[in-house]
Amino acid sequence: MISNTKRTSPRMRAGRNFNIKGLSVIPFIVAVATLIAVVPASHAQDKSGKYIFEYKKELALTDKQEKELRGIIGKLSKYLSDNKKLMDGLKAELDMFIEKKTDIKKIRAKLEEISKVQVDSNCEDILSARAVEGVLTPEQLAKWRTIQQETRKSLRKNVDNNTRK
Repeated sequence: MISNTKRTSPRMRAGRNFNIKGLSVIPFIVAVATLIAVVPASHAQDKSGKYIFEYKKELALTDKQEKELRGIIGKLSKYLSDNKKLMDGLKAELDMFIEKKTDIKKIRAKLEEISKVQVDSNCEDILSARAVEGVLTPEQLAKWRTIQQETRKSLRKNVDNNTRK
């Protein structure tokens, strides 16, 4: 029979030494850091993954607007891609620190480093969303927001239907 220890990750085994009322703290910290690390979805993209310029006809985008939007989104995509690589490295270092039972001050510093990258990514996303809004006319912006709301509603409905099965 395989022992439970062998089937758990090094992160989980390392966390067993720090218990608060039966809860393992280190895996919780890593889980929170991982959840927060999700790269924000740009406001230039609806929830189905389609970018705003894919709605060129519906929004009556000009060629100039499409070119500007592609530039904004391209810049954001490159930034987020670079940050994802950085985050992967930071998470690997954090995992190593936890596994080696490194001093909590170093773990905290690594978590703060991860948080800074996350904050920077969110700020860049907000700046990009504002730039996208600046390219659109008020009518186009209102239509884009409607498209995003309808997409969210449709996706929620699909999730609800799939969870009931």
